Amino acid sequence: MTKIIDVAKQAGVAKSTVSNVLSGKKLVSDELKERVLKACKELDYVPNFYASSLSTGKHKSNIIAILLEKKEHMEDHNFYGELVISALSKASKKGYSILLLSNDNENDLINNLRFGKAPIDGAILLAPNIDDSRLSEIQNNSIECVIIGRPSKNIRYDYIDVDNYNLTREVTELLLNNYDKVYLLNADSKLTIVQDRKDGFFDVCNEKHIDPSDKYITDLEGTIEEGYKLGIEKAEKNVAFITCNSFLAAGLYKA
Repeated sequence: MTKIIDVAKQAGVAKSTVSNVLSGKKLVSDELKERVLKACKELDYVPNFYASSLSTGKHKSNIIAILLEKKEHMEDHNFYGELVISALSKASKKGYSILLLSNDNENDLINNLRFGKAPIDGAILLAPNIDDSRLSEIQNNSIECVIIGRPSKNIRYDYIDVDNYNLTREVTELLLNNYDKVYLLNADSKLTIVQDRKDGFFDVCNEKHIDPSDKYITDLEGTIEEGYKLGIEKAEKNVAFITCNSFLAAGLYKA
């Protein structure tokens, strides 16, 4: 791990100069500042927020991060706006602020979650992946976290979830009792919620001696256009669809 003394050696300055550049407590010439920042970049050094806060006697940032999943057309999903507004309201009453982070660049996100680099006291994470490097980083660095969605079994955090396995089982069983063929249109296969839906669907099909492989479609973006295309291809008399969201359903109705 790169330390402030390494940056000082790389830049050819005193350790106190590096500290002054990064903290902004004392004036440093532009030439020295440029050398220090260049050294930081070359060594991939990020100031340790927690160490600096301890030195000033402040042990908390009073900031909670919300880690939003990367999703197209997020403005069309009311859930995200409602979640953020609710979190802001609840957090402000407790004297906390909210920081929004997304998955646009996962490497940058992981770097921000490393202990000592992210000025956050806790996190709320949406739609965990089956093998979620974000959650692993949060857990490894002892950052408090609540998850919306079921995490993988090796993650030890509280979470809020719908029982997607049994929900899909019940819906699949009901539809198979009334239709000749049932399709499950699912989302990104690396999400735990998607795995739960798949397991529920496959288990019922197997119990009824139905091959589910050609009736399971995954890794969908969940758009109206996809629903329409699949409706044109798959829809026929006495066929039913289970969709992962209302946009796919709207596309199917259109078809």
